[in-house]
Amino acid sequence: MKNPIISVFSMCLILLFNFNGHARPAEKRVHKHRLSIKRSAPYHFAKDSMSTSEENARRMVRAFRSKKGLFNSKTSVWFPYRYLELLEKKLIEDKKTKKADGVRIYLARRKGLNTFLLVPTKDDGQNPDFESDPTKRVHLDYYDKPITLSWKPVGCGHDDQEIGDEGATLDNPKCPKSSAIVFEKHDITCEEASAYVNNNKPQDNKDIINTTSEWFELDFITYLKKQILAARAKTVDADGIRIYLARHLPTDPGDLANRHAFIIVTTKKGKGGKNVHQDFYENYSSEKFFATYDNGEQCLNNCHGVTLMD
Repeated sequence: MKNPIISVFSMCLILLFNFNGHARPAEKRVHKHRLSIKRSAPYHFAKDSMSTSEENARRMVRAFRSKKGLFNSKTSVWFPYRYLELLEKKLIEDKKTKKADGVRIYLARRKGLNTFLLVPTKDDGQNPDFESDPTKRVHLDYYDKPITLSWKPVGCGHDDQEIGDEGATLDNPKCPKSSAIVFEKHDITCEEASAYVNNNKPQDNKDIINTTSEWFELDFITYLKKQILAARAKTVDADGIRIYLARHLPTDPGDLANRHAFIIVTTKKGKGGKNVHQDFYENYSSEKFFATYDNGEQCLNNCHGVTLMD
């Protein structure tokens, strides 16, 4: 059964969105899917792409898995709108010929920092463990030819700690006025999301980050894109998304207690230069995300289709 605030799955992607109809944007609530993304060894920020090779991605994922007990003071990565646009385009085109169905987000490690990587996926038939899988399908990573000359198979973003982006403020946000109404079953408030980000720390010297990757469907990428376009239509200079590594609270019910999660917020151009992408917590769209299940599919619970852990 779905909980209106917190997902039944152990790791969630929480997207700060809330809808307030017309005049004034309501507090953005957090969409509880989960995701992960990253950049890599020799990475490059091309004009229209942020990506790395499969080989570099494997190295980075191995580096994370070998040291899952290492926590950053804060883990957050920024992705530009242009990246979402290209990613959606690729998945839609590949849906016809390759049965592309979404993306898988991996936790990785680069230059001593935990970060995120994103890999396209395609439908690979029925999941043999379908009873524990809400979609009943295997979502297989694939590494295909680029959309553009600068596009490599694995998506990666700006690591805020490395670059020093001061726009990543969910650990100490200025939240809009709270709304008591939950319009989406995945949502939590800005204040709750901040508490999750601040709980991303080791509980003792044996504690580890308790997930490695998660899958999300194509429609979710489209949903994120529409949220940014809606903000732009209201004259907000929205420029992308930021993904945080977060953690459920010790007081959350059942096996959600202290489970790691991903939180996604939209961003806008900030003051202080081109490397400042400021979180904002209002929602300017009536668009809702509808899925037949609560969240993405998390590994270690469901690892069918995962390839970067080989």
